[in-house]
Amino acid sequence: MTYVVGLGSRANMQTIATICSDLAEALETHDAITVDCTEVVDADLSIVQLLEAARGQAARCHKTLALAAPAGPAITAVLERGGFLTDPSPEFRDFWCHGDHSR
Repeated sequence: MTYVVGLGSRANMQTIATICSDLAEALETHDAITVDCTEVVDADLSIVQLLEAARGQAARCHKTLALAAPAGPAITAVLERGGFLTDPSPEFRDFWCHGDHSR
């Protein structure tokens, strides 16, 4: 069974400590974690950094971490501004965009 971590509407420096704590707890106690970012309307680079670190931690622990849906407009804008979507690896595109090559 997959454990869901909801991000709410804000995924930025003001909320990242709470999100980090929630993800760390989920990674400690569950083998499959889904991050629900569908409500995020305010995001910054901290969420990208955190989810990339969490993805790495999940892989090292032989756990799965996935997004419930492709990154929405707020997170996609951060990915674009940061240059992450310029030439992403297939794994990166699969995680953030669910394989959508139009982004």
